Amino acid sequence: MPASIKSPPEEVAPAPAPTSERVITAALRRRLAPISPGALVGAAGVAALAVFFFFNVNSQLWLDEALSVNISRLPLTEIPDALRQDNSAPLHYLLLHVWMEVFGEGNFAARSLSGLAVLATVPAVWLAGRRIGGDWTAWTAALLVATSPFAGLYATQARMYALVILLTALGYLALTSVLARPSPARVVLLGLLSGLLMLTHYWSFYLLAAVFFVLVVSLAWTRRRRAVLWAAAGIAGGAVLMLPWLPVFLFQVENTGTPWGNPTSYKFLVDIGEYFADTNRARWYLTPAAPPGRILGVLLLVLAGLAVLRTRSSAAEPESAKAVAGRRHSMSLAAVVLGTVALAVIVSKVKPVTFESRYLAVVFVPFVLLVATGISLVAGRYLRLGLTAAVVSLGVIGSAANINAERSHAPEIAAAVERSAQEGDVVAYCPDQLAPPVDRLLGPGFKQVTLPTDSTSERVNWVDYATRIAATDPAAFAQEADRMAGPDNDIWLVWADGYGAYGGQCGAVAQELDRVRPMPEQPVVLSHATNYFEPSNLRRYRPGG
Repeated sequence: MPASIKSPPEEVAPAPAPTSERVITAALRRRLAPISPGALVGAAGVAALAVFFFFNVNSQLWLDEALSVNISRLPLTEIPDALRQDNSAPLHYLLLHVWMEVFGEGNFAARSLSGLAVLATVPAVWLAGRRIGGDWTAWTAALLVATSPFAGLYATQARMYALVILLTALGYLALTSVLARPSPARVVLLGLLSGLLMLTHYWSFYLLAAVFFVLVVSLAWTRRRRAVLWAAAGIAGGAVLMLPWLPVFLFQVENTGTPWGNPTSYKFLVDIGEYFADTNRARWYLTPAAPPGRILGVLLLVLAGLAVLRTRSSAAEPESAKAVAGRRHSMSLAAVVLGTVALAVIVSKVKPVTFESRYLAVVFVPFVLLVATGISLVAGRYLRLGLTAAVVSLGVIGSAANINAERSHAPEIAAAVERSAQEGDVVAYCPDQLAPPVDRLLGPGFKQVTLPTDSTSERVNWVDYATRIAATDPAAFAQEADRMAGPDNDIWLVWADGYGAYGGQCGAVAQELDRVRPMPEQPVVLSHATNYFEPSNLRRYRPGG
C-alpha cells in the first residue's frame, strides 16, 4: 500500500458506563482495603467477648426485671396506666411488649433485647472512638464496653438501661455529625434520639441539659457557631416527643418518686469509677485488701482524668489546633459526665431524687470514651497495651462473676414453698417488693397477699408509697393473713426489714404471726445478705398453734 494512502483508523468501542452495582462494589473495595486480617480477628474477638458476657447469665429475674416483664406483658393500651404507678418512662416497656410477643416471656427472651442493645453499642462506640482519636481509641473503647462489668450487668437485665446506653452512643454520633457538617436530616436525627432518650429514662433530662449547657458555653471559643446552634436546637426539639407522655410524667413527679432508695449526693461524683467497675453489685472480691473491682474503679478514674489533664509535649512550642481541639473535647465529655450527676444533686435539693448506680447508664458512653482517650495519650505503645490489658482483664473478672451471681432469693423461696405447701396456703409478702420475682416462679393454687394490701403479687404500686406504708397496721395485716388461711392451711411469710419507709414493720408482722399462730416452724429460708443482691426470709406458720 502506498505510503500516501492511510488505512482507516480502527474504531474503539466506548467503555461501558459504570452501573450502580459497579460503583457500589468499587466503593466497598475502597472502604475494606485498609482493613487488615489482624483487624478482622480483633473485631471477631471483641464480638465474641461481648456475646459471651451480654447473653450469658443464670440468675432468675429480680424485682425490677419481674416488674418490667409484668408491665410489658399487658395490652399496649394498659401499659401507660400501669406506668403511672411505676414512675418509669414508656419506651422500653413498649419495645419489650413487642419483643415478648415474638420471642416469649422466658428469662433469656426477656433479657436478650437488652443484650442486643449493648451489643449494638460496641460498634457505635468503636466509631465514636475513631472520630476522637483514630483506630487505637476506637478499639480500646470497643474492648472497654465488651468487657465492662457495668455493661455486662445491664445487658443481662430485662430493664431499660441497656437501651439508654445504646441511645447515648448513637446520640453522640449524631451530635458530632451535626457539629461537623449540619444538615436538616442530621439535626432531625439528633432530635429524634434525644426524644427517645427522654422516653427511656428520666435521668436523660440531666444528661441532655448538661450537653446543652456545654454547647452554649462552647460558643465562646468555637468558630462553628452555626453548627453548635443547630445541635442545640436539635436537642431542644427532641422534647416534642415527650409531649404526649407529659400528663403521665407530671403525675409521676407529683405522686410516685423513689421512696425506696438513698438520696443523691455529691459523693457519687467521687465514686463514679467504682460504680462503673460495679463493686456494689457483683460479689467478686478476691482479697479483702485489694478487691479487683476497687482497683478497676481507681484505674478507670485515673485514665479518665488523664484525658482531661493532657499536657503539652513541649512548653516551648505552641499546641497544634488538633491538640487544642482534643483537650476541649475531653473537657466537654468530662463536663457532661460530672454535670449530669451534679444537676441531679441540685434538683434533689428541691424534689428528693434517689440515686442508684444503674442511673449512671446515661453517662456510661462518654465516660468510656474518656477512659479510651486517656489510654491512647499514654506515651509508649507497650505501656498503652499494658494498661489496656489491665483494664480489660479486671473487667473480665467482674463480668464473669455476673454469670452465676444469683440476684434474688426468689428461686430458693419459691422452691421451698412449692416443696411443702398445699393448695389454699397463704403466701404473705412484706414488703410488697419481694412478691413479683417469687410470684413469677410459684405455681397456681396459692392465695397471695402483700403489705401494703393495695399492691398485687405481680406489680408494686408506688403512688404515695411512703404515706400508704405509714398508714398500715402490721398486726391487722397478720390477722388478715390468718383469716385467709383459715384453720386448715399454712401461712408462708416472705419478709425482710430495712426497706426504706417500712422501718421495722415487716418484723412486726412476723411477731404478730408468732402470737396468733404460736410455735411457728423455724425459718425455712434465712436471709444471706452477702450472697444475694435481694435477700429475704421465709417462715412457715401452721394452723392451730
